Amino acid sequence: MGVNKVTVAVVSLVAVCVASLVAVKQLTKSQQIDNPVIVVSTEAPTAGPVSESTSQPATTQPSTSEPTSDSLFTTYDVNATSTTTPTTTTPTTTTKPTAVTTAKPVTTTKASAATTDKNIQNAAKTSSGFLSYLFNKDGNYYYTESDPWQRHFGFNKAYDFGAQFVFMFYDTARIYFEYNNKDWLVQLWKGQYGGVFIGAEIGVYTKPKDRKVEHYDCASDSEALKMEMTFYRNGEELLTRDYGTYWWCTGFVPGKLKKYSDRSELSIKTRITMKDKTMRKAFLNGMKNCEEFEFIEDVNYSVDGLDVFINW
Repeated sequence: MGVNKVTVAVVSLVAVCVASLVAVKQLTKSQQIDNPVIVVSTEAPTAGPVSESTSQPATTQPSTSEPTSDSLFTTYDVNATSTTTPTTTTPTTTTKPTAVTTAKPVTTTKASAATTDKNIQNAAKTSSGFLSYLFNKDGNYYYTESDPWQRHFGFNKAYDFGAQFVFMFYDTARIYFEYNNKDWLVQLWKGQYGGVFIGAEIGVYTKPKDRKVEHYDCASDSEALKMEMTFYRNGEELLTRDYGTYWWCTGFVPGKLKKYSDRSELSIKTRITMKDKTMRKAFLNGMKNCEEFEFIEDVNYSVDGLDVFINW
C-alpha cells in the first residue's frame, strides 16, 4: 500500500511538471510566441560611374563632384579628380567618382522581453480555458476553473520542490489538522509564476488517516471551504477572488518581482469559513504548529464566529 502511494506521488509530480512545460509550449505555439529577429540590412547599392559630356571653354576651372546617395550606411571618397583641358575647343569629360561602400556588420535585434510577455498574456486571454486557466475581464486577472485537470493529481511537498524547475518561485504556508476522521491540509502560496505572472493560491486537501505517505487528495466538493482572497503588491490591491466555495482559490496578474528570491513585497488577505466549531478549533491548532510562518492571533490573524481572517 505504501509503495503504491509513493509511486502515485512520483508519477503525479512528473505529470504536473511535464504538463506545466507543455502548457507554456502550447501557449507559445498558439500565438507564435518567440523572440522575433529583426534584420536590418546594411548593404548599400554601389553607384557606378556616370559620365556627363559638357562642352566647356579651355579655361574651365577644376570641378568637384559630390555624392548624391541617401544611404546612411555608405561613405564616399569626396576627393574627386579634376581635369583641365588644353586651349582648344575640344570638349572635356568629367567623370563622377565611384561610390565606395563601407560594409558594416548586419545588426540583429531581438524583441524585448516585454513584447514576449504580452504575447503570452494574450494567448492566455484567448485560450478559452486552455489547460483549465481562465481570464476574468472584469477583474483583469487569471485563475483556474473549479474542476481543472490538476485536481486528479492531489498534492505533496515534492510538488513544491519541483516548482523551481518549471520557473515558479514562491513562499508557502502549510496548515495541517485533523477533522472528521481525516488528515487535512490548507496550504497558501504567493510568488512568481513563470517569468510573466505573480499571484497567490489557497488549496484544500485531505487524506485518509491510515495513509502513511504524505500525499493528499484534492478536496471533494463536499470538503471544499468557503473563502475569499485579496492579493497585494507593496500594499496595492491587484486582484480579489470573491467569497465563494473553493477547493483551490487562485489568482494571477502580469508582473515580475525585483528578485525572484524575495517575495516580501507580496501579501494576501483571506477569510476562510470553517464548517463547524470542531473544525475551527482544529484549524487554529494547525496554524499554531505551522512551520513556515508564525501565525499570531490579533497580529496577523483573527477569528469571528466560524470565519478565520488571515493576513499573510
